[in-house]
Amino acid sequence: MTGLLIPFAKQLTTGNFVFVDEVDSGLACGCVCIGCDEDLQANKGKVKTHHFSHKPKSVDDDRICPFTFERCMFWMCREIMENITYIMLPEYSIDFVSRQDMAREQKLIFDPDCIHYPIGLENTYREDIAVISKKSATGKVYKIAFKFHYKNEKQISHIWEPKRSYEFEGEEIALISVSLNGLGDRLNKTGKNFRDGLQDILADDLEIKSWLYHPKEAPLRIKHEQALEEINSELRKAEELKIKHRQAMVHTSKPKINNDTGDNEIKPMERSVTPEDEENRLEELVAQVKSLRVQGVSEAYLCKYCFFMSAIGSSKCDTCGHSELERTMLNDEYFIKIEKKYKSKCRALLSAKRHYKIVN
Repeated sequence: MTGLLIPFAKQLTTGNFVFVDEVDSGLACGCVCIGCDEDLQANKGKVKTHHFSHKPKSVDDDRICPFTFERCMFWMCREIMENITYIMLPEYSIDFVSRQDMAREQKLIFDPDCIHYPIGLENTYREDIAVISKKSATGKVYKIAFKFHYKNEKQISHIWEPKRSYEFEGEEIALISVSLNGLGDRLNKTGKNFRDGLQDILADDLEIKSWLYHPKEAPLRIKHEQALEEINSELRKAEELKIKHRQAMVHTSKPKINNDTGDNEIKPMERSVTPEDEENRLEELVAQVKSLRVQGVSEAYLCKYCFFMSAIGSSKCDTCGHSELERTMLNDEYFIKIEKKYKSKCRALLSAKRHYKIVN
């Protein structure tokens, strides 16, 4: 442990965490180790990076210092959080049935007395948590947790990933990952001393932050599940109507001449379209096209014969088998007064003298 390059220390006169470039050299720095409380000396040579080290013989095999660089960084982040007045939050986005629900990146302004640390300093070995609890102008309290760590956390990308909220005081609150990986390179790029550079990174750097849980996720998850149920319901209904349609298929039928009597006659098992048939057909057509919209289908082929939709690329109608298809955009304009549009199509069956074929 005596060879460990320690970047921070606690100054005895102030009790604050300090960087090596903020104090005098050698034992005149007046600092102790934040891990074991032993005296430190400030080394500011020309070969190694400036650092603190334990006073010779203050730490040996009988007195092992529990200090690690990672643990020290967690503690230093606390020091920085106590001295900044804002922190930039990354953009939050989540997929929902081909649409995007999001919160843009924003600046969270807070006071140091709003910060809570659920994990004791003696336990901040692998990660640390800072919770900001802020009351809005309306009196509502907003809470958000920041997890400082050296792991590679995956940002949420869609609604079905497991929730990774943080429980604080019996409540699930927002959680943001703050990765400290590659911190040395980022500090060098700032061109500032350690403290000012780390302060800028924690406050402004969005690349090290990602959402692990956002409060919007809960209502969106419910909304998404409801939408899926609606899709499944429409699919079931469409399938039922398709079966029903097969039992009452529309087709063009010309009167047949009876060779014996010379009288016109309709083929057996056929009858003229009735108002009831029209209503049934209207229900089937509207249900099918609404089902396609719920599924996110933006265009389809409209059969000019039976008015049912078929998938783009089809050579013939999936319902009646006819090949007269018209490419149709299923946009918002198409769904304006959709029932009225399809009612006129159903009436067109009568004007064309088409018939329902009843299959027993």
